[in-house]
Amino acid sequence: MKVYSEKDINLQKKYTWDSRWVQPYESAWSIFNKFMYVNSMSRNQVMYTLGVRSVRNKQTASWSKSEGDLYFLESFDPTLIQTHLGTNYKKLVNAELCYLLAVLYKPSIENLFFSNFRYCHQCLSQGFHSIFHQFKLINLCPYHDSVLSFICPSCSRVSEYNFLNNSSKVSAYTCICGHQYISKAILYEFPKRWSQPISLSNKSSINKFLTLSSEEITRLRHMSYPVYRDLTPLANPIELLIDVVKKQYSENHIIFQHNPKKNSTINIHRPLGVSKDTLGNVSLTLSLRSTYKSISRHLRHKYFKKHKQCIANFRLNRYENNGYCPYAYAFAHWTGQIEGNYPLFEMRGNRKTINADMLDFFSPKDQLNLESIFNDWIDIKYDKKRIPHSYNYKNSFSINLDNLSTSKWVFNKVYAYMLVSHFHNWLEVAKIEARKEVLYTYQIPFVKYSKMPFYSYVFTDHRSRSNCEFHLWSDVNILLKSIPNNLECPHQIS
Repeated sequence: MKVYSEKDINLQKKYTWDSRWVQPYESAWSIFNKFMYVNSMSRNQVMYTLGVRSVRNKQTASWSKSEGDLYFLESFDPTLIQTHLGTNYKKLVNAELCYLLAVLYKPSIENLFFSNFRYCHQCLSQGFHSIFHQFKLINLCPYHDSVLSFICPSCSRVSEYNFLNNSSKVSAYTCICGHQYISKAILYEFPKRWSQPISLSNKSSINKFLTLSSEEITRLRHMSYPVYRDLTPLANPIELLIDVVKKQYSENHIIFQHNPKKNSTINIHRPLGVSKDTLGNVSLTLSLRSTYKSISRHLRHKYFKKHKQCIANFRLNRYENNGYCPYAYAFAHWTGQIEGNYPLFEMRGNRKTINADMLDFFSPKDQLNLESIFNDWIDIKYDKKRIPHSYNYKNSFSINLDNLSTSKWVFNKVYAYMLVSHFHNWLEVAKIEARKEVLYTYQIPFVKYSKMPFYSYVFTDHRSRSNCEFHLWSDVNILLKSIPNNLECPHQIS
């Protein structure tokens, strides 16, 4: 007599399913939760039913985070998905995902999609969740034009976008706290409701995105935008990119252009001890340092005339007992952040050393994010094949004399905005912490680029004669003018 295990029974069981219940661009999370819901299954049962052999052979239902991945679905067996659900949804979900990555020319999931679960209340109440809800370039539901949310309305918990995010025992469409996202009305109506097509809103920018021409897609693939900053305060960043692609510019849209051919570098002074091979790297670093010194000087002379003595006292550790001057406090921490000082509040003067053997973007805490712009530019310029999760092949790349002029133009533009954005953030901190005399040593107490305006570059490849473009929706002078000059300084006599 053969004794059947739970895994054997799962493989032989027939499940309730209708392929009409799946909509275009429906997420794997939504598909699997529908499958659980109509068959009254647990997450453990789904893993034993649809998982790859190594998952199904586990003696205990102990799953790792990677096994619950819902982007590439590497722990799910496409043959078993085809057998039980009638369609290879792993292939379908991967194809839709790879299309978005390819069109936007981004190599990794982290650049374009949230790691936390984000949803539309109206969509999820009907049992539907789209991959677009995870898309970082939209913040309004493309089906209902409503604001997307990360938190559970009951417990305010933020969950990971993972099939096994909190507990394998949590049932379909349910938070770990017990809150049910799906409407109770669906209980008897889901066959009819799920079979009805869900259409994108007429106002949705996703409609425009999905109907771009091949020429427009090529222009979009040549664009770089700030993947390192939080884009959730913006309504729909994809709309701004589409405006650039279609060359439909609003009144507050600012465009700078640079012709790499006309502005190629011919003669550059080579500092003593710098080889020709590393001259480009050193020249770029010195250029960024000049931008930093220029903005620093502008802040001191135009905005802090009355607080020069406060800054000098802060530098010399002449602190008063009644709190710090907020401007001196902000300026000191800002200087420390840019120059890489430890502790942050110590004002040691301009950084002297430059690493000529690598790309040195002067600000240590901005290094990785400026590298991401450089990676975009080099990929587009030389049409390099994108390799997911890998930028290492460019670590030894040097700025050569042919692209030095463009390098300076590209990085000094965005670097100026980074610097002013950082100073705004430190002033916000100073409003509260300066009076309390709270000093920061290493940890930065804010989201680094929260004040950074949205921008995009349009780069050209090495065959093109067209201009490089820098697009943004806020002028750096507006950012500078918005620096408050009415903060109360305890050392100023009114």
